Amino acid sequence: DPQDRDRALVGVRPEVETTTYGPVKSFGLAAKRCGEITLKLGTFVGQLVTGEKDLYQNVTGPVGIASVGSTAVNQGFFLPLLALISLNLALFNLLPVLPLDGGHLFFIAAEKVLGRPVSEQTMGKIAAFGIVLVLALFLFATYADLSKIFTGQPFIPD
Repeated sequence: DPQDRDRALVGVRPEVETTTYGPVKSFGLAAKRCGEITLKLGTFVGQLVTGEKDLYQNVTGPVGIASVGSTAVNQGFFLPLLALISLNLALFNLLPVLPLDGGHLFFIAAEKVLGRPVSEQTMGKIAAFGIVLVLALFLFATYADLSKIFTGQPFIPD
């Protein structure tokens, strides 16, 4: 039923208030929100590194994103979710790991500091390691997503 798409499971629909801003204010608010999300992501990564947060419980891969995206569409929050995913991917891309852009930036800086280019053989080995690392993270996230489906765990922890 099309009317059900606005209702949560308990039959209550959240009230959504729409506010319109001009382009300059919108840009400023968007930049502020991106900064807040970036800081929260940095805090979260720190919590993962220190063990305060569990990677398995807090990682979401393509299956989980599709599930959360479906819920977001039904509740009218798809564009903010899309913006969040886009920002997270942009920040992930800046990690200093080849073949990501951050890895290339890291090696450009390293070459400036060293005063000479890094050998192609070294770059190749580091890039191969980076590809394996990114692929392993992708597979781990997909495994975590599928196991959450089969065990009934939520994709977004409390």
